[in-house]
Amino acid sequence: MEEVVAQFVRVYQNVWKDIVALDSVLDGIDTNPQLMQNMSPNEPVVLVTFTIKIFEVKHFINLCIPYVFFEGIIDKLSFRNWFDSNQPVNQDDSRELQKSLNGVGLNLEVLLGHAQMSLSEFLHLEEGDVIKLDKKITEPLETFIDGKPYFRAKPGKQEDRLAIELLDKLEEEQNYE
Repeated sequence: MEEVVAQFVRVYQNVWKDIVALDSVLDGIDTNPQLMQNMSPNEPVVLVTFTIKIFEVKHFINLCIPYVFFEGIIDKLSFRNWFDSNQPVNQDDSRELQKSLNGVGLNLEVLLGHAQMSLSEFLHLEEGDVIKLDKKITEPLETFIDGKPYFRAKPGKQEDRLAIELLDKLEEEQNYE
């Protein structure tokens, strides 16, 4: 767990580096929130909750940042400061961002079609039954990334595995939320 938190601390420092230099260290890990009260209960805070997945088990990490952290840097939090177009692009930052994004997992779904049946029909399904869908096998399939339509594709196989071939990216107008 210390390794995960150490990586989290490195990312935290990296995202704040253009605004304020942080020297964060892991002081300890405690799983009992009752033992962690180190500020007044009515102190204003920013609370960010992350869901992480470790070995197919989902966990939550709560990041609680007291308001006093922001008091000394409030003037640096303007959007103009964040996106100053006069600053040259830092190639190291671009590579680090690309490296970080490469590891982000996405849910990819392919919709083969729709079918309607009664509950009775559903309960009597057996292995080998065929369900008729509302699409022809020659029609392109809709591909969704994290629930949003993104590509049209056609089904196929690669070696012994089922696969899809991406045909084209859906236009922005077709990309509904």
